[in-house]
Amino acid sequence: MSRWKISGYDAFSHEAYPLRGSFASQQAAERAARRRLGVVEMMQPSDVSGGQAGIQDQAYIHRPDGTSYRFRHPDPIRPGFFLRLAWALGLLER
Repeated sequence: MSRWKISGYDAFSHEAYPLRGSFASQQAAERAARRRLGVVEMMQPSDVSGGQAGIQDQAYIHRPDGTSYRFRHPDPIRPGFFLRLAWALGLLER
């Protein structure tokens, strides 16, 4: 069974990078991409990076048929306190 996947794109260096996970539905993949954009906003704030229209990293969703699209959401899910703390302490990969 084919699954949905997500990836990131570094708009500054023009490089795609894989993100962990595969998803049974488009809705689940979009939820994960939305969370990823929340992490990106935390690490690359819009007021510094220009946001999704600037050099902030982007999220892409890959359909089971091999086609992809850029995921955009006006309100990303922002990580909670403990996730921010783990990143600050270097316990999680970026």
